[in-house]
Amino acid sequence: MPRVRGHDSGRWLPLGLGLAGSLPILVSIGHAIAVGWAPIGDDGIIAIHAFDVFSGHSPLLGMPSSGPTGVLDEQVYHPGPLLFWLLSIPAHFIGAVSLPITMGLVNCACVVGCVVLAARRGALPLAVATAVAIPLMLTSIPAEAYTDIWNPAAALLPLTLLMFVAWSVACGDDRLLPVAILLASFAAQCHLIFAFTALAALLVALGGLALARRLAVRSLVAALAVGLVCWSAPLIDQVTNSPGNLVLLSRAARASTEHLGFGTGRRALIRAVGIRPWWLQAPRGPLERIGDLGRHPNPLAIGSSLVVLAGLAAAGLFGWRRGRADVVAAAVLALALCAALVLTTRSIPRESFGSVGYALWLASPVGMFAWIALFWAVAVLLPARTWSGVQRVPAATGAAASLAVAAVVSAIVAVDADPKPEPFDQVREVTSSVDDAVHTESVRVDASFGEDGFFVGRGFQFATIYSLLRAGRSVTAPPIEVLIGKHYAAGRADTVVDIHAARGRQQQGPTVATVVVPPARSDNPFSKPHDVTVTASIKPAS
Repeated sequence: MPRVRGHDSGRWLPLGLGLAGSLPILVSIGHAIAVGWAPIGDDGIIAIHAFDVFSGHSPLLGMPSSGPTGVLDEQVYHPGPLLFWLLSIPAHFIGAVSLPITMGLVNCACVVGCVVLAARRGALPLAVATAVAIPLMLTSIPAEAYTDIWNPAAALLPLTLLMFVAWSVACGDDRLLPVAILLASFAAQCHLIFAFTALAALLVALGGLALARRLAVRSLVAALAVGLVCWSAPLIDQVTNSPGNLVLLSRAARASTEHLGFGTGRRALIRAVGIRPWWLQAPRGPLERIGDLGRHPNPLAIGSSLVVLAGLAAAGLFGWRRGRADVVAAAVLALALCAALVLTTRSIPRESFGSVGYALWLASPVGMFAWIALFWAVAVLLPARTWSGVQRVPAATGAAASLAVAAVVSAIVAVDADPKPEPFDQVREVTSSVDDAVHTESVRVDASFGEDGFFVGRGFQFATIYSLLRAGRSVTAPPIEVLIGKHYAAGRADTVVDIHAARGRQQQGPTVATVVVPPARSDNPFSKPHDVTVTASIKPAS
């Protein structure tokens, strides 16, 4: 790999490159603060679960699953609560806006980690390539996802970091094995769609360690301890409940239902690595990747994807012959991630096809890593004289130019980002009015809906529950206990709060707040562009 003359790959330059690559995320954190982010919809469910971590009914499982497990009549959940654990302290002790700040800081740390590990594997050139590629990859994901706590978004950058960690572990860095276990567990527990990809990365990492014979006892013990802690809650659920979520997940995997199939999986792979790959395409809407899977790829995409895959296979073979374990590890890992993408897409039930739009965001980091691995392998395997000019570049000049390139690319991505507008002002108005009007310790929060008001009403209901919990109230919400926990199913309530959402103004008895939610770019393609009026009314429990 070419190196800049006199360059000391110390700590400051990779860190600086990583921070430069994180600029879109830092801007997204500032945007969340500026707009007064509030937990709406699924974010509200996550906030409620995160708040409950420090209670006597700490969640043992993840979010309710409706995609790959939709084939069962029973409610199935994503495997574990690590996302809730991550957000538990800010959710309980700081407040709503601290949740996207926390997720954004975690994502920034993931970007920095990717760049630092890239510098360890390929010095300055690979670090620069990674610091540029990651913000470019972020352009293929909706801008609000950079700091979103929504589980399909929250795992994306930790999964990206897992790829670089797994590469280092496969090269013999056994000290990172516990980190790989943690990242793989987090991604798989956030959303089932990441399970095959996380498992593929782990298997390559462990295979590389086995061949290198570098696994120290302390690293193995630490990895086992991390794995046991990460999976303790799902195991407790399995032991204490019948049939248990792990059994239900197994049933869903073995259910006799029609899946998207390998043909669709092959198209997903072509779109991920073929020109122009998904990771270099701006998101066009909530159905963009579903539409891509329904169309036959053009010859350029098919041919270029074959070139990328063949190039990775050839790089692995030449790396093996030259004794370059790092090249072999990078090529095998990239191919394994591509295979996992095919298998993931193939395994999605056809009746859950609507979830593909966001589920296959994972194709972006997979495609990015495949391209990085291929170009790095080619650079390493080319004769050293090819890079003689690059090697004569002064260290200071190379460092300054590298930081400038990464910062400019990242700044362009940050400026071009266009987060989806959300009714945060309206949510805060409703929740603060309800908080001020409730004077009892126990509250039941109901929701009712008019035409087209379901998603808005539920979203405001979750936000209201979280706000009341933070105010120290005891809350029940019987109709939605399957979403937020059985302990919300029943209990004493002195006051009833009703969140009503409908088109047009609705008179709802003793109303404490009325807001109008305008139509916005929606993640739900079936929603209709109408204003929805949300009213919050309060009455004594009967």
